[in-house]
Amino acid sequence: MRQWLTSLSERERYLVFAAGLLGAYAVLHLAVVAPLWGGSARMATQLPERQALLAELRAAEAEVATLRGRESAAPREAAGQSLVVIIDRTSREAGLGSALRRNQPTPDQGLRVSFEGAPFDSLVTWLVDLERRFGIGVESASFDAAGGPGLVNATLVLERRS
Repeated sequence: MRQWLTSLSERERYLVFAAGLLGAYAVLHLAVVAPLWGGSARMATQLPERQALLAELRAAEAEVATLRGRESAAPREAAGQSLVVIIDRTSREAGLGSALRRNQPTPDQGLRVSFEGAPFDSLVTWLVDLERRFGIGVESASFDAAGGPGLVNATLVLERRS
């Protein structure tokens, strides 16, 4: 290579060096500088979006913390009452008394409750009320369509949550 370079005229050597420098600059620019600039430009456009998302998440986190604090601080009604008594009374209050077919204690201090032809919306509202007022949650549930629209047959296992 050195012989070939010395065989060239001085003007041709300058042109070869200039082309080499231009090529090295092009490779450096395309391989290093352009990706960095493109990445920083992309990051600059994504930054406001990410900051808005972060603000939304922080607001949601604060709301969840508030709800958790309110939930744990809420006194549980009828803490000393039997689960059977609470289920029977509240199901009648919710308009589900005629659909309640049986309740059976489970080995782990829960209660298996069966409904036939119960309005689904009323049943779900009743379950939410049980959780909020008494800390009674659904351990398992099974729903089947019943006679008319919006009516279900349901078997629920309910347990007190601490």
